[in-house]
Amino acid sequence: MNNIDIFNKIVNDERFKEEMNYIQHGDVSVYNHSINVAKSCISFSKKLRIKVNYESLVKGALLHDYFLYDWHDNEHEGLHAFEHPKIARRNAINDFGLSKKEENMILSHMFPLSKSIPRYKESIILCCVDKYCASKETITRNKIAREINDNKKIKFKRSIFNLSQLLINLNILAIILATNVLSNII
Repeated sequence: MNNIDIFNKIVNDERFKEEMNYIQHGDVSVYNHSINVAKSCISFSKKLRIKVNYESLVKGALLHDYFLYDWHDNEHEGLHAFEHPKIARRNAINDFGLSKKEENMILSHMFPLSKSIPRYKESIILCCVDKYCASKETITRNKIAREINDNKKIKFKRSIFNLSQLLINLNILAIILATNVLSNII
């Protein structure tokens, strides 16, 4: 199966579609966030010409938040930020099966909050891109709300652009550092 087949299989799966019922960041569903992350991981790795296993990259990225509950209601296991990677991994193994690389991608995507360390290029990319997408989704919602309620649109848009650029640069730096650490591990 190629990465397009894997993408289509997962996003069209009825259980995976349950993610549409849960909000992740701002007003973005977990389903849309997962798709944003998967597409951004592919784009990022291609732009930087990083050789990756695209099938694993797509699968791990789509399933990294496959926890299937509303994390805002506090009716779930432990603290969400620390526990959801384990729950997502368990659900993904049960419903789709995972390679060791894909397991590491899901378990380590919250690094450094999680105890699991990204051990593959795909894991590092997911970890950084997920943070970028989450920031962008949250900022975009705040931007829309601010534009409705504030007359200082131009100033706010500039600050959003600068913050987005900063986040992009920090994530690139994190990938460079993580790649250097990873090369010493392997």
